[in-house]
Amino acid sequence: MPGMPRISIVTPSYNQAAFLEKTILSVLGQGYPNLEYVIMDGGSTDGSVDIIRKYERHLKHWVSEKDKGQTDAVNRGLAMCTGDILDWINSDDRLKPGAFDALLGAVAERPDAGAWVGGCDLVDADGRYISTNRPRGLVREKMADWGGAGHFFQPSCFIARKAWEKHGPLDVWHNMCFDVDFYLKMAREFEFHGVDAVLTEATIHKDAKTQAQKPILRAEIYVMQARHGFLDLARKNIAGAVALAIDSKRLEEELKTARKAFMDAGAQPPPGGLSAAISRLRSRLIKR
Repeated sequence: MPGMPRISIVTPSYNQAAFLEKTILSVLGQGYPNLEYVIMDGGSTDGSVDIIRKYERHLKHWVSEKDKGQTDAVNRGLAMCTGDILDWINSDDRLKPGAFDALLGAVAERPDAGAWVGGCDLVDADGRYISTNRPRGLVREKMADWGGAGHFFQPSCFIARKAWEKHGPLDVWHNMCFDVDFYLKMAREFEFHGVDAVLTEATIHKDAKTQAQKPILRAEIYVMQARHGFLDLARKNIAGAVALAIDSKRLEEELKTARKAFMDAGAQPPPGGLSAAISRLRSRLIKR
């Protein structure tokens, strides 16, 4: 990656006008001359398009039209990109000042890595600091235990083109953990190199997908773990989720969510009631 590598950033967005402009400015504000920036808006009706138009001369491409969700938007955006280094920055996340400088230092240090991963500051909807997340468990076996032994925030993971071309695009079945699914594919052969710097800032708010749809996120993680061969881990996590759902209504919601996720992954709906369905589906996972 000689000279000044091209960095390509995609921002998927839908009705995030409250955050979008700060995201755009955080990318353009890096002042990097070899930047390729694409915004994929899903047909917003909240003023987002007016914000995007203000900066369109700085963009490689932008569109505002109905899509098939975040995964689809990221895939289509990255398909347009020609960068040596790729990432997507969601419309409620931001790059920290100097992020590209720190990234390029890490790239120079580990040019053969498949990804370079830094820290992420977490803030609330008003921009108040909550905490800093540092990457941990940057090997495949630990990443499979996502949120436990392995974890980092997606915006702070910059991907080498060679890794994307080998293991992309993202699996559109996943609505929530398509990023982790991709990382597990990559980690079979590529190094994830830790960057000793905070590269991004993520907004934690009630409408954020990972906050508003936690049961779905957990169910997708179980399926992802099973698909990648970590069956014992999937079994352990399923048992733990059910054990924690001591409230009967919450238990029912957990089981319904898991049932839908497993069925969407290709399992046929078995006969019997909800409990029987979950029991059969869990057994299928455990015995594979």
